Amino acid sequence: MPKSKKTKKSKKPLTYEEAHNKAFSRYRKSSQILVWAGVLNVIGLIVAFIQLNNEPYVFNPFLCFASNNLIIRLLMSIQSMEKLNFLWYIISTIVAIASGTGMIICGVFAQQGKRVPLFLGFSLYIIDMFCIIPLNFVGESTSNLWLIAGIHIIIIAFLAIAVYEYFNIIKIALKYNKLKGEE
Repeated sequence: MPKSKKTKKSKKPLTYEEAHNKAFSRYRKSSQILVWAGVLNVIGLIVAFIQLNNEPYVFNPFLCFASNNLIIRLLMSIQSMEKLNFLWYIISTIVAIASGTGMIICGVFAQQGKRVPLFLGFSLYIIDMFCIIPLNFVGESTSNLWLIAGIHIIIIAFLAIAVYEYFNIIKIALKYNKLKGEE
């Protein structure tokens, strides 16, 4: 008597709803990083103010966006920080809160499936990544630069996943609509 071959259990194909919901869930989770990037920007400003209690005249907003940090450092190099302390704090607060709020808004709308805020946030964050290079020339410490670069790489990786899942959702919709038309 011949041995019967074991048949592998084949996976049941996903329905449109299952495939779409799975891809959209991954998209939402990864696009949420824009919200956290904006929150981290504002937290970085708070940390910089707390550090002022320990070291007066050393304002180091290294957890803020690299572009914010660059703008603040360039403005501080134009004038002596001791002359206009209060003005620099106000300017840096406005810059950090405005950019952080903008990124949070992009994140909220990106989570809802809107493509423009997702691509805008992704583009701005890539541009912000390139602002790390000039920070080396305006006095940012090397250890801070590595931390800033590491955070940027993680956030850009999550945003790349969100963009991939966005296009995956479109692909799923096209695939299932094509199959629906064949029936």
